[in-house]
Amino acid sequence: MIREETREVIQYATVCVGTYCDECKKLIVSLNDDDGFCFYHVRTHHSDWGNDSVDSVSSFDFCSMDCLRSHMEEYFENACGSEEYEISRKQRTRDVGVVFNERYPG
Repeated sequence: MIREETREVIQYATVCVGTYCDECKKLIVSLNDDDGFCFYHVRTHHSDWGNDSVDSVSSFDFCSMDCLRSHMEEYFENACGSEEYEISRKQRTRDVGVVFNERYPG
């Protein structure tokens, strides 16, 4: 026989409270933003042969095109030819706290 009771349960979770630029370290998104400010999210990886390709995946966020460009130049300066740099433009809305993706054209 299973006996059940109703009890109060407290649950802790990790929540995003802000996004910082990986280049200049400036706070670029806060849950208090009303203007729907956009930022650039970058995913990098390589497709070289071997088991380490999945380990090469990294994510970065940038507040401006200048910070994005600076990071991109540094990344490809050390490139071996099979590196990939995926850019998406994101926007956080205050009402629902959800991040929407929009593919960056170009």
